Amino acid sequence: RIQRHRRNDNPPVFSKSLYEARVAENLPVGSPVLQVRATDADVGSNGRLSYSFSNV
Repeated sequence: RIQRHRRNDNPPVFSKSLYEARVAENLPVGSPVLQVRATDADVGSNGRLSYSFSNV
């Protein structure tokens, strides 16, 4: 009997190696600032991507 376990063995691949953005002080709240694109070849929850940003 062979059982195959799902693994998270593929890292996310981003379309750029570095993302930079400048934000004007008077930019209205909710305005788009940056678009980040990534893919992950894993399936199911292992292939789900989420992003977060923090104050720099």
